[in-house]
Amino acid sequence: MLTRDDVEAAHRRIAGLVRRTPVAVVAAGDLLPGTGLALKLEQLQHTGSFKARGALNRVLAAAERGDLGPAGVVRTVDDQAEASPAVIRLALD
Repeated sequence: MLTRDDVEAAHRRIAGLVRRTPVAVVAAGDLLPGTGLALKLEQLQHTGSFKARGALNRVLAAAERGDLGPAGVVRTVDDQAEASPAVIRLALD
C-alpha cells in the first residue's frame, strides 16, 4: 500500500527533473452554475503526459536500491514504456 512517506520520497527523487505543470481553472460561469473545473496540464511534461513522474521515480528508486544496471536498462510492459527513454535520459544527465 502506498504511504505518505512513499509519496514524499518520490517527490524528493524527481524534484527538479520533471516540470511543474500549471493548473488551468475554468470559471464556474463557463460550465453549470455553481461548478468549476481545474485542468492539470500534464501534456507540458517532457513526454507529453504524467507518466514521466512515475517512470522517473521508478528508475531513480531502482538506482537507489542498486537494482539498475550501469546502462540504465529498464523493462516495462505498460503505458510507461513511452516515457521510459526520456526518463532515463533525465535520470542519467
